[in-house]
Amino acid sequence: MDISIIPIFDDNYVFHILTEDGLSVVIDPGDAQPVIDFLNRHELPLHIILHTHHHWDHIDGDPLLQEKYGCEIWGPEHEILRILHMNVFLENEQEYTLGTDSFKVIHTPGHTRGHIALYFEKHQVLFSGDTLFSLGCGRLFEGTPTQMWDSLKKIRALPDQTQIYCAHEYTLDNARFWKSIEPENPKLSKTIEDILEKRKKNISTTPTTIAFEKDRNPFLRADDPQLAYALKKDGQTPEEIFAYIRKLKDNF
Repeated sequence: MDISIIPIFDDNYVFHILTEDGLSVVIDPGDAQPVIDFLNRHELPLHIILHTHHHWDHIDGDPLLQEKYGCEIWGPEHEILRILHMNVFLENEQEYTLGTDSFKVIHTPGHTRGHIALYFEKHQVLFSGDTLFSLGCGRLFEGTPTQMWDSLKKIRALPDQTQIYCAHEYTLDNARFWKSIEPENPKLSKTIEDILEKRKKNISTTPTTIAFEKDRNPFLRADDPQLAYALKKDGQTPEEIFAYIRKLKDNF
């Protein structure tokens, strides 16, 4: 699967997909000009915009891109009133054809009520938007801790080798938060070292993998007794532990 990362703003990523039959697709273009520059460099058209949710830093490039390329806009059915000019309304658990590829929609409420992730099963690739970040997860702007924990469990259940493309470069900050709550984890130092090495070279920390996040991301480990012990929260439910660490991260 031909995937390119287009950095925008301070820490956002737009993703470009080129299918085998030449369909050109971007995911969550919050800014049009970097996308136009990328398409010009590679002499590509733009056929489809895909969206995971309605926040401005994911959709503000739509009007100019649609005007310039005449592309379609596909987005979550639950965000129909907040993403303008959508042509296709993406429904939970449904599969959609994208040229020679296809993807399944996974409804992942929490960050927003209508948030979705896009899962390309054949390639074992997931575009997680702002639900899951490497070593972190999105803020709960519209959903509840229980909703977000349920959404993360859906993602965690995907095959370990699944590559996850996250929409923000938050990994180093997330690692520092992890250190604040579980400083004795033996995997922590090497993880931070690897992140710093990548960022010094301006290399993105996305994609990550399900296996990596299951092993280290504290938000995916809310049901891990080792994390509960480190937090002195033995006996609490995973939902309670998740809510606790999400609140800690909000104030970190």
